[in-house]
Amino acid sequence: MLKNNRTCSDDWPYLANTLCKGDSSSNNFIAKKYCQQYCFEQGQRDYVNDSTGEPEVCFTSPGPDDCMTCTNQRAKSTGSTGMIATGKTCDTWTNLPCGNGGDYWNNNKWCQYSCWDKSKAYASDEKKCCDISSICVQCQDNPSAYMTNNLPDKTCENWGGLTEAQCLKAPFQSTKSCQQSCWDIHNVAFDGEICCPV
Repeated sequence: MLKNNRTCSDDWPYLANTLCKGDSSSNNFIAKKYCQQYCFEQGQRDYVNDSTGEPEVCFTSPGPDDCMTCTNQRAKSTGSTGMIATGKTCDTWTNLPCGNGGDYWNNNKWCQYSCWDKSKAYASDEKKCCDISSICVQCQDNPSAYMTNNLPDKTCENWGGLTEAQCLKAPFQSTKSCQQSCWDIHNVAFDGEICCPV
């Protein structure tokens, strides 16, 4: 390429149709990550991180319309080892499974923003996540009147009765009760507000 003054962005069929495809004659091209951004945009998905061995996802140059709004919802898995039960958050859990978490994680895209932020983006995410700090709000997590009067020892985060259906009820929506937990646990927004990670 250098001898012929070619660049990765040139309209060169051999690059897109052969080198980027990772054919047997061009395995070294993929291994050395030549033209990685261009080849990824042509559908090449065999790039892996040299340190972790995990797939690498490339993104187009970020413009205002080149990012997507990502959620940062914790995995809803139940039991004593689940994220909620153990107090793990998407931001602070250093060993987020992300794309390596099997169908349960890939299909639900748990902790999507944090996975992207830790360079462990889901393979199906073709765009980068928008900077969540520019679109999120600081939410409160105040218990509802019912909780205060009848469940004084419960918080929004540890109350088992805080279901998705509960978060969608008018009394919760109108008073924004448990707003942070409803967003973190169930991805339920009040008045369309995305809560910043805590």
